[in-house]
Amino acid sequence: GPAVGLMAALAPSLPDVQLLLDAQAKTYSALRTRGLRVVVGGDYGFRVTPQGTNANDLLLFQRHFGYSPEEALVAATRHGGA
Repeated sequence: GPAVGLMAALAPSLPDVQLLLDAQAKTYSALRTRGLRVVVGGDYGFRVTPQGTNANDLLLFQRHFGYSPEEALVAATRHGGA
């Protein structure tokens, strides 16, 4: 599905997207709880998620998925670079 950055940008104006974001948050939280690797990255280059703003995913992983700052950084670097 769409990446968290795109979903979070669209959710305030589209209630259906908010439902998807809520479901995505439950899924990512369950993956994290089970110790599965998740990679940060996604849909950028759109009007609502312009190029160069993808670092926002680190904050979104914390806000929506319950990751600590360190866990979000590891998902973006160690896991994403493997």
